[in-house]
Amino acid sequence: MQLEGKVGAISVSSGSVNTVRTNTEGAMVVAPGAAGKYGDLVLADKVFSATNTAAVALSAALSTTHTGLLIENPATSGKNYIMLSVSWFQTVATPSAGGLGLLTGVDAGTAASSIVARNRKIGSSVLSDAIVDFGSTLTGTPVREMLFSTNWSEATSAGSQQPIAYIDLNGQIVLEPGSYVGTYAAVAESAAFWFTFTWAEFNV
Repeated sequence: MQLEGKVGAISVSSGSVNTVRTNTEGAMVVAPGAAGKYGDLVLADKVFSATNTAAVALSAALSTTHTGLLIENPATSGKNYIMLSVSWFQTVATPSAGGLGLLTGVDAGTAASSIVARNRKIGSSVLSDAIVDFGSTLTGTPVREMLFSTNWSEATSAGSQQPIAYIDLNGQIVLEPGSYVGTYAAVAESAAFWFTFTWAEFNV
């Protein structure tokens, strides 16, 4: 069977059957459309984010006394959380050299909804049932999932400017009901960091 496509933009409605798109060289176009990489998911009320409300200290490595930013998918949610991105910035020089990363586990213990998860379709009434906290006592030892940055100590009088850091997780971490993801540091850090998690929610 020969596959045919149309060169250039097409206009279609939801539920319609249409031809694929190609570029002028005949290659199939699979890049995001005008809505961007996650635009269709945002329009479908599936994308949410949460951000620290103040600079937060970071707990060391696999400490069960967690501080930072943590997202837990409630055991009763009936959804999987597909992690899309994490971003962060630093407000003051850190006292210790080390690295930043993400940890995961099952049952975030005392985690409570201290931070509101926001629907990325601004104005939508659809809410997330995610539990978002900046300090909790975890049940069981978490696992180091990935590293994403290094930091070093410097004099408090020193300073530099850099872009806000952003990691496209692109669905590499999926939280099933009852599991969580959180930030951590190789060594404990003072209240110097803000974080944002973004994720999409799909029925199990």
